[in-house]
Amino acid sequence: MATWLWHGNYRPYFLTSDGLFVGTVLEPGKLGPGAIWDESYKYFFQAADGTPYIVNGANDAQHVLAIRGLDQGGRFSAPLPWTEQDVRQAAALQARPPKPEKPAPVLRITWLDPPPKIDGDLSEWNMHYGVQLQGSRNRRAAIALGRDATRLYLAYQVEDETPLVNRGQNWQTLFITGDCVDLMLATDSQADPYRRQPVAGDQRLLLGVFQNEPIAVLYRPIAPGAKEPVQLMATRIDQIVRLPSTQVAVRRADRGYTVEAAVPLSDLGINPMTTSALRGDVGVIFSDETGTNRSQRMYYYNHQTQMTADLSTEAALQPDQWGPLELPLGKNLLRNGGFEEPLATDPQKGWAVEPGRNGGLARLTTEAPRSGRQSLLLEQTVPVHFPPQAYQAPDYEDFRKMANGGRGGGDVAVVQHVKVQAGKRYALRFRLRSEDFYQEIKTPGKDRGYVSFACWIYWIGAKKPAPGAVWVVNEQTSHLWQELLNAQVGYWGVPQPYTAPQGTIAAAIALRLTTLVDGHLPRAEVDDVEFVEVEP
Repeated sequence: MATWLWHGNYRPYFLTSDGLFVGTVLEPGKLGPGAIWDESYKYFFQAADGTPYIVNGANDAQHVLAIRGLDQGGRFSAPLPWTEQDVRQAAALQARPPKPEKPAPVLRITWLDPPPKIDGDLSEWNMHYGVQLQGSRNRRAAIALGRDATRLYLAYQVEDETPLVNRGQNWQTLFITGDCVDLMLATDSQADPYRRQPVAGDQRLLLGVFQNEPIAVLYRPIAPGAKEPVQLMATRIDQIVRLPSTQVAVRRADRGYTVEAAVPLSDLGINPMTTSALRGDVGVIFSDETGTNRSQRMYYYNHQTQMTADLSTEAALQPDQWGPLELPLGKNLLRNGGFEEPLATDPQKGWAVEPGRNGGLARLTTEAPRSGRQSLLLEQTVPVHFPPQAYQAPDYEDFRKMANGGRGGGDVAVVQHVKVQAGKRYALRFRLRSEDFYQEIKTPGKDRGYVSFACWIYWIGAKKPAPGAVWVVNEQTSHLWQELLNAQVGYWGVPQPYTAPQGTIAAAIALRLTTLVDGHLPRAEVDDVEFVEVEP
């Protein structure tokens, strides 16, 4: 017997009469006898000689295809041995706690200074700060977002065998007639993130070509006061407008294209003085071979985009499928704050590694960055051991002196210097996650010790009696990413920016991992470090 689903997973399936799966045929697509898509009508029949046929309605034609080989299949049987030891091993595996899943990188908007020239040449961008999309048929995309004080910048680098083909005759529905790129945006930070229907502030910015000229189209499903709503089948859009103030540039190559754009924040309803959180998504819509239809929709957060045959569905926004779009604090005084470039050898030029001790190591990792492709990993690579008398020291300070004095502890740090001005205020924000940290134990015994991640701001040139350093944070223990903004050890009030003391000419930002406990291999991962001057 054979069956299929009309929408969604629309492959045909062959089953035995008692329900065993045999196989499937045809390939997703919209051209050719063997292509199938959502609204391709399919049916099956069997000729008088027993040959099964499938009639496939791909691209509005009736393709009659014979199915060969079903008579060559057969059942088989084999013993499945199962012992008491297998049962015990299965029970042990079932009892093992699941390993925490490492979160996918968030979509982060970086501060761009100077701003890029909008010409379709993405050589000014570091696309590693963005996200990657991977589709079928060698379709890929790299997408990065940036901003400055007044504009949002977008960069799309798309691999496609039919680069940027869209022969649509209606600029309001270019998303169903060929290639284009997308930005979904929710500007109301108080809106329910799980809402299935859009609210005021939800919008879509579509970039592409119309009559072979670059175009930017803004869709607002809910726009109070809008006078010319548009009905796209069953989906109503209160406002669809072209944005002449948006700069858009495109470039085509043999097997791909780029789109670069700059849109005023005011056109998107974003006030950078009051907007601290955004949600949204980025994506690419791929044309079919004719350039008059769409064949694939691919987005970073939203994976419910298989539908390519229904205008109502494709025009509707899905805010419950969006994710965070993190905004920068401002112009970052630190170089390589997202660790997408190599570590430096000079702290004046970037993050420089201080020599590690007893297996302490600093390196860049691609394991689970907070954003982009890389983060900083500080780790202890070999277990540390202390003199036996250290564990029996009655005073904890004596233990620390013996452990450190005997060079038994592990330690590693990275540091970067930036210029600052005395009297001005600065904000410091970074993200941190850790593994195999050990809570501090002070009682005598083998388990004495601690693991510490510490962040410091050292004020270079500060005049006494002003403090020469700020101890920002110590001993964060979470495998999930934590955000720390203007933290300060021992201060329990509302976090405040740091003020550079009198005489300060520079600040040294230090990130350090220290271990003084036997047998543990702690790891601290850091990403998206920002040190920004705070305006009055």
